[in-house]
Amino acid sequence: MQQSKLLELLRRLDRRQLARVGEAVLSPFFNKNEDIARFYQHLLRFAPTFNQPELAKVIVLNNLKLAKPLDERRLQYLMSDLVALVENVLAIDRLECDEPARLILLAQTLAEVDLPDRARQTLGRIADFFGKNQSWSADRLEQSFAVAKLEFFLSDATRRAFEPTLQTANDQLTEFFLSEKLRLLTAIANHEQMFIVQYRHGWEDALLDHIGDEYKHPLLRLWLFAYRLTCHDLVDDFQALKDLLMTEASLLVKTDVIALTTIALNFCTRRINRDADERFYGEYLDLYKLLIDHNFILKNEQISPSLYQNLVTVGLKTEDLPWTRQFIEKFHSHLPEESAESMYAYNLGHLFYHEKKYKDAQQALARVEFRDPLLSISARSLLIKIYVETDQDDLLFAALEAARVWLLRNQAVTAGLRRQFQKFVEMTGKMARLLPKDHAGATLLLEKLPPPTEVLHRDWLAAQLKQR
Repeated sequence: MQQSKLLELLRRLDRRQLARVGEAVLSPFFNKNEDIARFYQHLLRFAPTFNQPELAKVIVLNNLKLAKPLDERRLQYLMSDLVALVENVLAIDRLECDEPARLILLAQTLAEVDLPDRARQTLGRIADFFGKNQSWSADRLEQSFAVAKLEFFLSDATRRAFEPTLQTANDQLTEFFLSEKLRLLTAIANHEQMFIVQYRHGWEDALLDHIGDEYKHPLLRLWLFAYRLTCHDLVDDFQALKDLLMTEASLLVKTDVIALTTIALNFCTRRINRDADERFYGEYLDLYKLLIDHNFILKNEQISPSLYQNLVTVGLKTEDLPWTRQFIEKFHSHLPEESAESMYAYNLGHLFYHEKKYKDAQQALARVEFRDPLLSISARSLLIKIYVETDQDDLLFAALEAARVWLLRNQAVTAGLRRQFQKFVEMTGKMARLLPKDHAGATLLLEKLPPPTEVLHRDWLAAQLKQR
């Protein structure tokens, strides 16, 4: 029974939703079967996990006392009926939270029972709601079309003149259709590029050429720029998408902000990694600041360690040190508990290193636990840089040997990263063994530096060798 649809559904409900279901099973409007109420009260004892051994079917059959005798077939009926009741509660809750959708349904019903004046009054309430609650979303466009269609339905069919409600309904349908079409076309373009597959295309490409000029709705323009950027990878489309996102994000729903920002972020990443265009570090950080300002980077109140470290690195790359320090402190408490202190200490050390506060950096890095392979490589590399730049030769050679031994013993590191770190350790060791003012040796070693794909921190190695 633990694998049943019923318990799988109940596990997804929060405390408020479980309470709402509890109210529904006791309400004659939702439920007239007292055994369903008893059954739900029995199950509720095992919330919120609903995976205890006592929920095995044979145990429930033996322990659940109902008005009518319980057998396996009757238990199945009870489970099916309770699933239907829970789904009804979820649907009603969703409708109650969506005032325009509720009012549209009411207006449609009033029109169908031939109460046109009441229906018009309800449409007026929807217009008031839209006026007070601005939003650019596909749902809002769909609701606007539904309202316009109802207004045309309620208009005077005998009038032999231009009917503005008909024009409005047509325009609203076009905007809703195009917003959804552009969203899907963007997904198709992305799939075709990522998975080397081909989708069937129709008349869309010819139509898209005219959208930008004829339709000014921000949501349409955002998805048009996103589609063009996905297809053509042009800076102009990126800039148009980013600029519009920055001005309209507060009116977009969370899913659209995240989806559109991700498309822009992926473009920045391509420009940085593929074209070595460091201007896009700033663009990348601006986009993440947008997500942070709208509280869109946390999942279940946590930030992923890799994102935390990545944003600190980008903050340092762009020299936005006040923001970087504030970010490190603000999101420290949102890191997963098992890695929070080490990740915080490493990134604080990285900031201190960037500020050339080497002693503070070493003290921070001393608190890093080298359990995670990626964090271990990052911290070891940073310590090695500090020892080189502060002429702590004894500590440097000890750190290089410790890194070499760690690589031999640790099999969790991927082959590519292992090779890059190994080469960094090797080249740093050769550089450290050069005699003072051995310009010829430094020049020869600089010429032998592998490409960035083969060695970590190549730019740092090159800069150090040029100073020798």
